[in-house]
This record gives sequence, structure tokens and C-alpha cells, in this order.
Amino acid sequence: MIDVEHVDFIGVSTQDVARSKHFYGEILGLPLEDDTPHGAEFRAGQVTIGFAFRDPDGNARILHRRYAP
Repeated sequence: MIDVEHVDFIGVSTQDVARSKHFYGEILGLPLEDDTPHGAEFRAGQVTIGFAFRDPDGNARILHRRYAP
């Protein structure tokens, strides 16, 4: 077992980025932190939820910019 001190980021793979943006932003009302054609990041308290996209081979990818502590 590991000791988790803090969660900053959770990556969520999706096959429909637009639908995920609608759900988390408009239905749940989470604030949008970053938006690109391939994904988005929403703030849920102190946790950022980022949506993944798929590369040309179908592999899920998550790009996340590390923030200063």
C-alpha cells in the first residue's frame, strides 16, 4: 500500500471529447482551466480532471503541464 498525500491531477480517457466537455462543464458546472481541440482540463476543488485524446494508432494520450508546487 502507498501513502497518498495529495492528488493534483486525474486523467480520463474519452472517445468523444466534445461530449465530455459538455458533461463536465455544462452539466456538472466545473470551471474550465484549459481547452484545446483534443482535450480539456476542468477544476474539481483542488483536483484537475484532464480529458485524454487518442493518437493515430488509437492509443490514449494525456498531455499535462506540470505546475509549480
